[in-house]
Amino acid sequence: MKGILFKDFLSAKRILTIYLLMIICFSFGGAKGVFFALCYSIMVPVNLLGFDERSRFDRYASVLPLTGLQCVADKYIVTYLCMAMMMALSSLIAFIRTGVAPAMGDMLLSVALVLATHALCMPLLIRMGVTKGQWVYLLALVAEFGVTAIIGGGGKTTLMETLAGELSKKGKVIITTTTHICRPKQYETLLDADEAAVSAALERSGIVCVASQAESGKLCAPWLSMGTLAQLADFVLVEADGAKRLPLKAHASHEPVIPEEAQRVIMVIGIDGVGKTIRETCHRSALYAQLAGVDEETVVTPQLAARVVNAEGYGDRVYINKVESAADYEAAQAMANEFSCPVIAGSLHQGVYVCLH
Repeated sequence: MKGILFKDFLSAKRILTIYLLMIICFSFGGAKGVFFALCYSIMVPVNLLGFDERSRFDRYASVLPLTGLQCVADKYIVTYLCMAMMMALSSLIAFIRTGVAPAMGDMLLSVALVLATHALCMPLLIRMGVTKGQWVYLLALVAEFGVTAIIGGGGKTTLMETLAGELSKKGKVIITTTTHICRPKQYETLLDADEAAVSAALERSGIVCVASQAESGKLCAPWLSMGTLAQLADFVLVEADGAKRLPLKAHASHEPVIPEEAQRVIMVIGIDGVGKTIRETCHRSALYAQLAGVDEETVVTPQLAARVVNAEGYGDRVYINKVESAADYEAAQAMANEFSCPVIAGSLHQGVYVCLH
């Protein structure tokens, strides 16, 4: 047991150094700083599980005098030691910067929230592996069969195609649009196809794009209804919006084009829109500013972005994309706090996802 604990701390040395530097440089006073540090602490065992998975340590461990319980307990012990270290460091930083130690009640609440998140996520990651476990978070966006519409800022097509690849392991998938999309390169595309042609294509590959050809050269809505497509496939993913590749957008009166058959609507928000002015980062910037109650030169904050989404009232799931750094995660968490629906944050490029709300 001591041996694998030592192994994990050697493996975690580099990532711990990075996290500690982030906390020292970017943390802030009070319980919020403690919560920020604790969130990093529970990421350490996830990194260690990833290291073990890539190095196939589970196979090596099977020939060692170790039980499965000891291997699992090791990760929990590492977590609690990291939490204690991070909490002590962040409390010290808070005291140095403000002269006041964080309130004990607030610290205990932060610990309880982080432990609850850890208790939910860790068994899943241990049982399924880090890679598969992360995909479960993403698939939480689409938790039922039928039609799912994807709307909002840039990243919708990539999210749709990523979801299609994972959902195909559970059933047949159709991807389509009610607006305009580019022809997917990795999936078969059927133009103006009838039901028989769609069924045959699904039997061949499990995923098919069904659409019509637009004059612009892009694909547009198919002539088959969404209800018919839902009868042919287990999952129908519909890109129901356009954003000119910008991370944020406001919707005109004719948008989004959500099918009446949609059982779930995912709102996509690009975290890279935060910290920039509305004019430079938002599609339909004038309308966006109007909904936010500010002018177009106002810098977008997580709270402002959430305010616009809540004002429009579209979507029963939120996916925050391009979360690839500590600052991104902090902004995504601040945004998630403003929503009442489930929120997933991550990076489609890196294939990393976490449930924030």
